[in-house]
Order: sequence, then structure tokens, then C-alpha cells
Amino acid sequence: MTNDALQMSERGDAVFAALARQFPTANTWRLLIEQRLDARRFAAIRGALLAYVSRVLGSSDVLDEPAALQALLERRAELPSYTQGGMLAPTREQTLEFNLLHRSVVNALAEFDLDAQIEGIDLPINVRLVYGDVDEARAKAPFSSTKLHSDIWAGIPPDAAVVVLPVLGDIETLTIECYEMSREQELVAMRAMRDYDEGRPIEPALAYSDCSMKLGHLYVADARLLHKTVRRKRGGVRLSIDFRFRYRDAGYRALTPAIERGGPDSVDCRVPYSQWCSAATDSLIVFSDTLESLGRRRSAASSSPVNLAEYRLLPLATAGEGRRP
Repeated sequence: MTNDALQMSERGDAVFAALARQFPTANTWRLLIEQRLDARRFAAIRGALLAYVSRVLGSSDVLDEPAALQALLERRAELPSYTQGGMLAPTREQTLEFNLLHRSVVNALAEFDLDAQIEGIDLPINVRLVYGDVDEARAKAPFSSTKLHSDIWAGIPPDAAVVVLPVLGDIETLTIECYEMSREQELVAMRAMRDYDEGRPIEPALAYSDCSMKLGHLYVADARLLHKTVRRKRGGVRLSIDFRFRYRDAGYRALTPAIERGGPDSVDCRVPYSQWCSAATDSLIVFSDTLESLGRRRSAASSSPVNLAEYRLLPLATAGEGRRP
């Protein structure tokens, strides 16, 4: 291992360890954190996601989980907001529900002191929809999550972390498996690829076989982590929330290579952490697309696994504004 590779790997481990210390009750691995959320905080996220999914499905009532999942299975082929990247993309019709969902996630993370650790963070967050029955076209796509990969290969910065929160459905059989590559390979592997298959020579050195993903548990992975979506049986559906952020550590960033733009994750959707936390409270996230406009161009929908929905932040009136004298 070269001195540069060792220095980069050790600095990355120190940065991730500092992040892990903000989750004192978490299970931790070298490149992964598993934190069980407070039950009330998770119940709020779960309720908000059910309201969002119900609105996507056109229901005037909030569906319970079995009904929502069954409707997603039955209407899979006709959902205009189900993107090639495997997301339920937000549209203008779900403005209220999406803002409430974002607010519930912000409130859950407020339990941990993360401001000193996080610089830019994804806005909007992603609502990930995974089906147990494999869509062959999606499975063979260059950046299919079923292929073992690091998100760096899709274009995210090396000094980043990926957050996944399973919320609804079958996480036991529609899950994510995680691995470490060898330290010797980490620096060499920090590059964008045209297809995750280009990374096949980079083999796992250690499996996190004792990590079994659970609903209501927050998973924070360093960008160096290898992972893949695994379907252990056919059928079923799973919904998760995910997003990415960059570490607030200029020294580590200077040790990592610049990643060429062009991969599906290379689009920068990040905003300052303080702005992310204030969205849906001090401002309203308003999306440009409607279900109709999204449906008209569904065949050309992005296969990006990140949320590329156009939006604007509409400032909300502060206390005292708008009152009549």
C-alpha cells in the first residue's frame, strides 16, 4: 500500500469514527453505523410516508400499511412517479405530504448533534421503492443497485456518507448487504465508472454478515462501503428514505481524488445542513412537476438514483407577518 493510500484510508476512518460518536447507542462497523430511532420519531416518519404514498396513489384517505403496499404492487405498471432510478418522485400534488415527511426526518436527526459533521446534504430526500419481482431492464441497467458497488462509482464525492432508513414493507427479504474492500484498493477505487460492472475486479475483503437491516433503524455508510440490493425471495415491496451528505473535513477532502462528473449520482443536489434542517419549517418545498407532466415524459424519465425533481423553496411568513393592524 502506498503512503498516499494509507494516509487517505486512515483519515477517512477517523472522520467516520467522529461521525459515529454522535450516535452513542449505535451498532458500528468500520464503515457503517446502525442507529435505532426513537419510537415516536419513527412513528412520525412512518405516518408521513404512508400519507405521501396514499397521495401518490390518489387516495383521499391515508391508507394503512397493508393496503398501501398492496396498491403499490397492483399499480406498479401505471405509477407515473415511479422512476427508472427506483424512486417515488415527488410532484406538486404531494407538496404538503412531502414537506411533512421531510420535517419528520429532520426531527429524527435532531436527536443527534450532526452540525459539526455535515456540510452539504441532499435536498430533496429520496423515497426509494424496491419490488421483490425483478424488473429485468432495471436489473441490467449500468447503475443497478443489484450490482455490488460503491456509490463513488456513480459519481458521488469520496468524502461523503450515504443514509438509508427502511420505513415500510419487507426489509428482511428485500434488503441491502454490505462489505468492505481492502484498504489497498480504496484509493484506486475512487473513480467514476460507466457501469458498476467495471468494478468487478474490486472484490469484497470483509462481509458485514452480522448486519441485518431493520425497519426504524437508520443506516449511515461511508462512501467507500461496497453494497448491493438483495432479493431473498420473489414478491413483496419495500420503501426506504435515503440521502447523501459530505463530511465537514477539508483535510480529508484534500486527500481524496476529484471524481469526474457524468455518473447518475454526480449531480449536486446538496444544500447547507442548516438550510436542509429549516426546509418544511421556514420554507415550503414546492415541486415543478405535476403527475400529468411527469406521466407525459415517463419514457424519458431519469434513471438517476438521486432525486432530480425541480423545486423551489417558498419562504413562509414569520410570526407577526401578514397581521392586520
